[in-house]
Amino acid sequence: MADDARFCSGCGAEIKRVRESEKERKLATLLFADLVGSTAYAAARDAELVRDTLDRYYDAMTAIVVEHGGSVEKFIGDAVVAVFGAPQAREDHAERALDVALRMQQRFDELFGAELSLRIGVNTGEFVVGRASSLEGYVTGDAVNVAARLEQAAGAGEVFVGERTVAAVGSAFEFDEVQVVEAKGKPEGVPARRLVRLLAPVRPRDRFMAAFIGREEELESLRTRWQECARRSRPGLSIVLGDPGVGKTTLVSQLRAHLAGEATVRVGRCVSFGRNATFSALADILGEDADDAVARREILAMALGGAAPAGVDPRVAAEQLRAAWADHVTELAARGPVLLIVEDIHWASAPLIAVIERMLADVTGPVLVLATSRPEHPPLPEGGHVIPLHPLSDAHIEALLMRLVGGDLPAPARARISRIAEGNPFFLEEVLAALIDQGTLVRHDQGWEWLGDVDTLEVPDTVQALLAARLDLLPGAAKQAVQVAAVIGRVVDPAAIRELADGGDTSEAVARDFLRWEGDALVFKHALTREVAYSSLPKTRRAVLHAHYASWLSARGEDDTPPGLLAHHYWLAVDPAIAELAWRGREDDLSTLRRTALDWLRRAADAEIARYDIGAALTFLDQASRLAPDDAALWRTIGRANALRYAGPAYWESMQRAIELTSDAATLAAMYAELAVESSLRGAMWPKRPPLDLLRSWSERALSLAADGSRAKAQAVLGLALMSDDPGEVDRAVEAAEQLADPDVVSHSYLSRASCHTEFGDYEAAFDWARRREQFVPTINDPDHLSTIYQLCVSTAIGMARFAEANAYVQRMADVCERLTPHHAVHVMGARVSLSEARGDWSAVRALQPEIERMVSTNSVTPCSYNARLLLSCAVACTVTGDEQESGRLEAATSALDLEDYRMWFDPLRAKLALQRGDLAWLTDLAAGAGSWAMPLYVHCFGVAMHLETLLALGELGDAIKLAEARGQPGSYLEPFALRAIGIATNDPGRRSRADELFLAMGLPRPGPGSVL
Repeated sequence: MADDARFCSGCGAEIKRVRESEKERKLATLLFADLVGSTAYAAARDAELVRDTLDRYYDAMTAIVVEHGGSVEKFIGDAVVAVFGAPQAREDHAERALDVALRMQQRFDELFGAELSLRIGVNTGEFVVGRASSLEGYVTGDAVNVAARLEQAAGAGEVFVGERTVAAVGSAFEFDEVQVVEAKGKPEGVPARRLVRLLAPVRPRDRFMAAFIGREEELESLRTRWQECARRSRPGLSIVLGDPGVGKTTLVSQLRAHLAGEATVRVGRCVSFGRNATFSALADILGEDADDAVARREILAMALGGAAPAGVDPRVAAEQLRAAWADHVTELAARGPVLLIVEDIHWASAPLIAVIERMLADVTGPVLVLATSRPEHPPLPEGGHVIPLHPLSDAHIEALLMRLVGGDLPAPARARISRIAEGNPFFLEEVLAALIDQGTLVRHDQGWEWLGDVDTLEVPDTVQALLAARLDLLPGAAKQAVQVAAVIGRVVDPAAIRELADGGDTSEAVARDFLRWEGDALVFKHALTREVAYSSLPKTRRAVLHAHYASWLSARGEDDTPPGLLAHHYWLAVDPAIAELAWRGREDDLSTLRRTALDWLRRAADAEIARYDIGAALTFLDQASRLAPDDAALWRTIGRANALRYAGPAYWESMQRAIELTSDAATLAAMYAELAVESSLRGAMWPKRPPLDLLRSWSERALSLAADGSRAKAQAVLGLALMSDDPGEVDRAVEAAEQLADPDVVSHSYLSRASCHTEFGDYEAAFDWARRREQFVPTINDPDHLSTIYQLCVSTAIGMARFAEANAYVQRMADVCERLTPHHAVHVMGARVSLSEARGDWSAVRALQPEIERMVSTNSVTPCSYNARLLLSCAVACTVTGDEQESGRLEAATSALDLEDYRMWFDPLRAKLALQRGDLAWLTDLAAGAGSWAMPLYVHCFGVAMHLETLLALGELGDAIKLAEARGQPGSYLEPFALRAIGIATNDPGRRSRADELFLAMGLPRPGPGSVL
């Protein structure tokens, strides 16, 4: 049949096509009922009798469906297909369908007895709903096919029900145990249950509200917190935590009313996408002061969606923004007390959390940061005073109901509504709104009148069903305006609605409280209202609307529009999952849109990397890669982003993909060199250590392709030096780097030289070369690189027993890494703990244990050796301080991280445990690999010291003397350990006495027999 045909070529029926704008997506329940034995029945009877039987069957089944608010979707032979929740949304569509199924079976038996049987399948899912035609039903989707398979699997007189329907009705019905039904296209089958009978309906509850009742205690807690901040003239943080709809915003509004005239109040809202999602709350808080604030502190433009200043590393810019924001809030507080409200902080990104934490740490003056959050949230700012909101009591809910309606209600209705609300204020409010919208609850001069049957009250059983039901009660134009607004976002420019919705009259949507005015913008009253409205649109229609909105935004001027917002909408316009269907017949438009989307996705990723929000950047880059899977430069950018978040396997995969797509020799040389250097410098970001032969092959490949004097050439030589202890290769790397005069490459070449000196026991030279890297600090904008400069200074200062300097370098490292990523925080902790280990201060390690466990948990997605090493260090601290049970728990946690390929990092600590416990058998096993304990550069000295103590404890005195002579440089940290080892091995009291003097001079505890530090 041709696409433009008006009549069916087979039957001649008029084809009534459904326009795209008439289609909707609905969560509904479908029922398939079919006769069993109809063929034999018809063969034995006259055609008129058969026709009469079928008519009575159709009429009876249709009447039951209509009685329960369902629609007969179509007849297929002997089958009746009915739908509940479409085209009109129903909050209890699943319960209605199951009740109909039972009534159908009952009525069928009454009509036909044993002559015929009926089998039924019921399934809930998402359907695309259109206008019915003579050729097709009006619902489509996979859930339709599943419902048909369930019907076919049912026996005579049975009802088979899909699991989603079972979950929707809760304990309202009784079912048999789960069984799997075979279904085409479903290799694992479809789980189903046989419906047994109807029980007393019990529905799940949810949601949120506006009048204030029952939160007096929580409000008093906030008032006390406010008074404390004012009295101390220091900032504080309170977090109102609760389920969606439980009343968080209402409580915050009450505090605002209480503080009217006492405080400067600023409100910011976190958003999940667009509108400068990373710092949207800061932009809101700046508000009308934005121009003045940016004029005084240019970096604050980043909070408004601007990029980092030109020439400034994004991570440095992020640090500057945090400092500038703290200064801005301090100035606000200088004028008087300040209340900063941050709504929906569960959507806040890590950079915003970092700004808030810096503000709490650095601001001076009376400031209360008041945040609202759902229970499902990423890490929130630390140190907050959490106020949990629980469901209201029955008495409070009933009092709230009476406050809302402003008069009396019939007792049955009041009891029914209060029970459905189940302590959630918003759910109560929305139930009332739906009842009023549908005309069930009507107000007269004498009060409220209940026009419905309270026992069959059509009340939504979930928020989604409730809001979908309310949405369907809007007039067509108003509903379209709400749906278009949902495509745009939570906060909507009315001009955009007018552009996308053919005029977009929003007055009815505002009157019914779907949308509210906030200044010149329209805002969805609730986020889930927007989500339900958005999900009701077919994906093809969404794609076109996203494209239209993105085009409208672009026409207004790129400078005024955050790249992330445009990237978001352009991506949803061309998402490959739906693009072919959405733009069928308009392939040229799709091609243009894809190019535009790719451009904005790149820009958005660059902007997020500039803010060091690597997760957001990778989201945009992943989307871009689906549009341009063969773009080598894009894959290289993805690789670099993965390196910044220390995702080793993902980094390799991305870079290898980029290499496969590249033929230019110079570009290949640069990528191979980068692979070798990054893999060496970030050698612990893989669950399994990368093989050195592979890394060397990359450097050698780069050398063969790179031009003389190029950066790739210098990096290739550096890659070989980083993997070698050959002084000649290190010299060549330093020479090539210094000729190139690139600070990054030179700095890393000096690291290789310091590492080489450490390997040969020349700790003084190692410390000297480590400190030489500090000259590049002013010219290196990469905080990640700077952190390694200071970390190397920590370990080499320890090598010379210069603990005060090492501690100062730990602090510098912490300052650079502050709030970069959880992985950087773990590295800082690793440097701090390595200093405590070297000094034998295990009580300090024990004191850090809670913070260490929290950090490791937060960083668990990164396979960093410090994750396991820090936990193991805490285990040692527990053993030293006498808590063996806790030590065992931490040992088990270390093993669970499965980083045994990095045993040289862990075994010195295990040796310490073995010595403390007197477990020589375990110590003997560990000693087999002790030759590698000196390899980890940043914990080198502890590894060597433990190797010496292990050899002494096992009586391997000759090996102890050799190691001591190789490592005991005069003036170094290891000198007293070497003297002690030689003294014990040769029974020389003089050397042992000199060792004790050095331990005392260094402030180290003198090792006892068989133990170290």
